[in-house]
Amino acid sequence: MTSSVPDIDADLPAVGLVSLGCPKALVDSEQIISGLKSRGYRLVNDHAEADLVVVNTCGFIDAAKAESLEAI
Repeated sequence: MTSSVPDIDADLPAVGLVSLGCPKALVDSEQIISGLKSRGYRLVNDHAEADLVVVNTCGFIDAAKAESLEAI
């Protein structure tokens, strides 16, 4: 007998995250992910599957600004 276990997380809204810039942005991204997960989101690697994509970057350095605009 084969039983399938439903993927409970599949019903949760999906979020993707792009973290650009300095190590501080990476720490901030980890906090953003943690906060979103605690509010019922699931993290996905494929942004095409995401209901929401967060781009977290540094806004003080011109190169980082350009990189974030390209990511969007």
